[in-house]
Amino acid sequence: MHIILNSRLRGITMIEEFRTIWHGCHAHSHSEFGRGASAQIAKWSLERAESVLKYAARGPVRIAPPESEAVTPHERSLEAVARNLAQGDRSQARLHAQWLVRPQAVEQLLRALDPIATGPAKLIRAA
Repeated sequence: MHIILNSRLRGITMIEEFRTIWHGCHAHSHSEFGRGASAQIAKWSLERAESVLKYAARGPVRIAPPESEAVTPHERSLEAVARNLAQGDRSQARLHAQWLVRPQAVEQLLRALDPIATGPAKLIRAA
């Protein structure tokens, strides 16, 4: 089960978007995210999550290249955090986040993903 971004970004999973950010493929392109306010919030939220993972990960983070069919364990956990937040299960989201980042960064990761899970733009839904 993948989290799908809202209808403006139909068919693009959160993980595919995160991969473009992680690998720097989004720097000069708006084509992946679109141009609306919701798309910009999604991009900003995933960039914040990337930042938290890069400085507070429990170990080396494996993120597959864009368009890869395989999903890494880190990607599955990141997706689980967002899905649990969207479902209102913050305690389960926290458990998944604890696997990804050091204890002092768990809340930062949750706050980074909040805008796409529960914020006013609520860009994801469980598929």
